[in-house]
Amino acid sequence: AHGPRPSSASRHKAANGPDRPASRQGGGSPEGLWDTEAVTRYEVNTGKVLQYQICIKGGGRLGVEEDPILIPATETQHTLEDLIPGTTYELAVRSLDEAGRWGLWSPLQVVQTVPQICIAVEGLGETFTTFTWQRGASADSPPEPDSTYRVHVLGVGHPYEFEATISAEGAMPQRMCRLEDLKPGLQYKVFVRGYLADHWGLWSEGLLLQACPLMQPECK
Repeated sequence: AHGPRPSSASRHKAANGPDRPASRQGGGSPEGLWDTEAVTRYEVNTGKVLQYQICIKGGGRLGVEEDPILIPATETQHTLEDLIPGTTYELAVRSLDEAGRWGLWSPLQVVQTVPQICIAVEGLGETFTTFTWQRGASADSPPEPDSTYRVHVLGVGHPYEFEATISAEGAMPQRMCRLEDLKPGLQYKVFVRGYLADHWGLWSEGLLLQACPLMQPECK
């Protein structure tokens, strides 16, 4: 399940108007990275630009011919959405002048979206469980970018729901949750997502766990 997401339409940020000075060759730079989004900012030097074109390759995006992205000249920042977590992309920008000529492509910018959250069980009993999470599947993953996490737990085949918001700020950021009052032998599904820069990221894949059953006494 995914949390609320922006519409699939691209988002732009306005510049200083249609007559912003520009040249035929621009330079792009990554401004922000999320799990499914990347913001690129671009600027050029001389002449008047009618529009910009962005090329993105990677993660199933095939490039400018198969996946054209045209941006009005009034905008010099663009958010690329619906990307794949933990995936490397190549970005380049070029401009179209008043004569209808496309300029040179900017130097390639290589960016990587933030990996998806992975959950691991640290302890499990008859009525409790402790689980942790991190972005990426190994300790070699880059530092966690999230400031806050949201935990959601559902019962599988029985009515149970738990929600919590956990801060990751401070000297000892918390990326762990302990659940009490579980029912022995029943199954639960755990989801976690992080707050990245200015919005909530994707929910993690659900982790299915089962509380330990009650021990049955042996009769002799």
